[in-house]
Amino acid sequence: MLRSSFGRRVLAGLFVVLLPGAALAQPAFDTSFEPATISFGTNTRLVYTIDNTATGSVVTDAAFVNNLPASITVADGAVVNTCNGTLNAPVGNGTVSYSGGQLGTGASCTISFLVTAGTPGPSFSNTTGSLTSSLGDSGTASATLTVVDPGVTAELGLDRTALSIGQTTTLTLTAQNPTGTFATGYAPVIDLPSQLEVAPSPNATTTCTNATVTATAGGSQITSVGGFLMANTSCVITVAVRAAEPGDFDIAAPYSVSGGTGGIATLSGSVETPPLGAVSLLAETSANIVNAGDTVDVTYTLVNNDSGSAATDMGFTQDLDAALTGLVATGLPLADPCGAGSSLTGTSVLSLTGATLAPRDRCSFTVTLAVPSGAASGDYDLTTSPLTGTLGGTPFSRDGVLDTLTVRGDGLLPPTVTKTFQSDAVAGFTVDVEFTVSNPNSSAPLSAITVSDLYDPVMLTATTVPPFNFCGPSSSPQVQTTPSARLTFLNMTLAAGTSCTFMVTYRVPDVTGPGDYTMATSEISVTADGGVRVIGPGTADVLTVVGTSDLRLSHTVSPHVVSASGQITATFVVENTPEAAEAGSARFDYDLGFIGASPADVVSTDTSCTSGGSASIASAGGSIYEITTDPIAPGERCEAEFVIDIPDGTGAGSYVSSSGAVTLSDSSGSRTASAASATVEVSAIELLQASATVTPDPAAAGATVTVTYALTNPDPVAPYTNVRLNASLGSLPLVGAPVSENATGCTFSSASPTNVAYIISSLDPLQTCTIERTMTVTAAAAEGDYPLVTTVQTDQRIFDPLRASLQVLNSIVDIDSQFAADTVAAGGTVELTFQLANTSALYSATQAGFTADLDAVLPGATATPVGAPLRTAGTGSCAGAFTGGGTVTAEVTALARARPAPSPLTSPFPARPAPARST
Repeated sequence: MLRSSFGRRVLAGLFVVLLPGAALAQPAFDTSFEPATISFGTNTRLVYTIDNTATGSVVTDAAFVNNLPASITVADGAVVNTCNGTLNAPVGNGTVSYSGGQLGTGASCTISFLVTAGTPGPSFSNTTGSLTSSLGDSGTASATLTVVDPGVTAELGLDRTALSIGQTTTLTLTAQNPTGTFATGYAPVIDLPSQLEVAPSPNATTTCTNATVTATAGGSQITSVGGFLMANTSCVITVAVRAAEPGDFDIAAPYSVSGGTGGIATLSGSVETPPLGAVSLLAETSANIVNAGDTVDVTYTLVNNDSGSAATDMGFTQDLDAALTGLVATGLPLADPCGAGSSLTGTSVLSLTGATLAPRDRCSFTVTLAVPSGAASGDYDLTTSPLTGTLGGTPFSRDGVLDTLTVRGDGLLPPTVTKTFQSDAVAGFTVDVEFTVSNPNSSAPLSAITVSDLYDPVMLTATTVPPFNFCGPSSSPQVQTTPSARLTFLNMTLAAGTSCTFMVTYRVPDVTGPGDYTMATSEISVTADGGVRVIGPGTADVLTVVGTSDLRLSHTVSPHVVSASGQITATFVVENTPEAAEAGSARFDYDLGFIGASPADVVSTDTSCTSGGSASIASAGGSIYEITTDPIAPGERCEAEFVIDIPDGTGAGSYVSSSGAVTLSDSSGSRTASAASATVEVSAIELLQASATVTPDPAAAGATVTVTYALTNPDPVAPYTNVRLNASLGSLPLVGAPVSENATGCTFSSASPTNVAYIISSLDPLQTCTIERTMTVTAAAAEGDYPLVTTVQTDQRIFDPLRASLQVLNSIVDIDSQFAADTVAAGGTVELTFQLANTSALYSATQAGFTADLDAVLPGATATPVGAPLRTAGTGSCAGAFTGGGTVTAEVTALARARPAPSPLTSPFPARPAPARST
């Protein structure tokens, strides 16, 4: 019979359609904190996401309520709502609600706003109410916010928050690190609203160590990467921005630091709406902040907003002297600045006359103003008279414009820096550079002065830098390689009207060709009186490379820090490169007077050369010695060494040990190269003795280890104050918090629960302090050596880091035993084989041993003959013997590690059934 399925298909379709209570799919609902870990005192963004991509239906009447966790409240800042509903999130409130949301088929949307925590965490769990909509109940959404205290915080600031279109102001982002440890990876991103843009002259600066700021003129984003903050310090990023369009605005600057913490800094402001259908006047300074004695450009813009009428006979005046006594315009008069026949004249009073503009036209002109050198610090309002003229034959008068000029006078003037190469350079040799940092203020000191020498690492390598405290207490140099090569001079301090001069020695690479090379510094920044951050211009100098030589001279002093009663070893090395075509000789002087020494202070001198060469040291009179070498063959070298006692009465400070100019000679003649130098620092007090150890060594996964810091102040009179030990433990396989922390001989405070951040307020004369920190190795720790580097810093100086290591060893020596036969007659013998294997991929096992009780297996069984030698397998070394009667003991002196790691061992014994593993 032929049967049709048409009726069944129709009925089935009707059945599905008419089925009562059919369930509808709901949109997905999610929430998150971005970032999810913040520092106490900053903001994060709470985001809700409604995803309707999978329902196949339109969503209407979407709504939810969220009672935020205690202490979490809505913060001031931009609100984002792409869900077409109404968000009720009052600032300072802990309850938010949303209603009336609509989404099309396949769409998703977000709602977000800023929140902050009124108390530190450690964590807050946020669960919303259910999201309901026309498609039903989507359920709740949850997210967790972690609040770290203390942590790095950031704050945005504008020189002015009420702007006119075209006005420029300085945007500032200040970061604070209140913790006792370094904060690395500081990476803020500032997204400008449409009302603002990066100014034509961004003047982007930063005092954040190692940071690189990117701000493109006309752009809408400012970024910084690579920065870090020292413990308990702050840093500043500044960029000039310009008002681009009218309206209220919110700026958000999310930032992060290594370890996942961060936050969002915010700021609000407005740009006023210009009058339309009329003529307007704008004024914009090239810099909002100018130093007394400097110049600043002011750009005036006239705009005719009328689309049908020309503006004619326009003019205004501006009394500069009334705004700031002695402020004058330079470079005037100016002809035709705004239309043919117009003119701009004056010095202390500006006057524009005869300006004309066609409909919907504008003109701009710039005037350079000279700020008097004696100007006092303050804000000065540069106000023009009303702009007058005729528009379409009808006279008009428009309000004048106001622009504020901030002048930094005596007390707030930035420091200056000069940089001078001391000689021309020979490729392959060193060259000295002299820096001078000066405080031009006659009445105020400057502190926390920072400037970087932006050298080219292809061109130069820093070999000698100034010592700690080279320009005031706590000043120090810091060599950085990322994101760009620079030598930064930190925390310099200068009294009013003073300066400091210091030297840096760079090595010029062998391959550098002759020529002139310009080397610049960064801008110089400082904290002036009252805590105001001031930034001044950098400097540059030209390095001239005159040629090359295959001979190389280097100089070292060891130790580089010595007590006043100590001893140093000064070593000079002359070497000829292996690529040299011929032998060459060198001659130079060495003056012990750099530290006040005389021949009586010389303990010994010595020379040595490779491959039978020779060198000599001879007195040249007084404190001067002459060092000469015979021709040195390619690839060979000569050394000259002086052991010198520090003379009695030598004062604390930095001393530069240097050769004289070096005369290099070969068959092509003689040439002179710059001196080789090294710096030694004489400490006013005996040097702190410090060590770090980890025990036990090695340790197994899951075991406890103890890091011991031992500190001794050997000085009989002077204390070391604010002794700080800092080490990041994040890369070590350790459980977060320590099991215990104990000190012997001192008291300490800790600024971090998970890292080493110890502070000893004072280590008195001859005092010894031992701190023990016991921690647990994570159970899943992989075998290996994990370095532990601890920085040591006091109010008196920064010391070389302490270096130790945690060695994790999970080596297991496996043992297999097997009888050669399954059965044996009473009184018979059978061979028993033991096989030891080291399963570690990294380490050798030593002094392994085992005992097998044969009597316990078969009463009366003994091993014969006693003392039978052990057989060796694979890469192992089984040295030992079976000894004893009813007990068989074998000692193994060494088992080599498995190579490669770990793999099944190839048995050296005859093939047998797989043995059962035993011990």
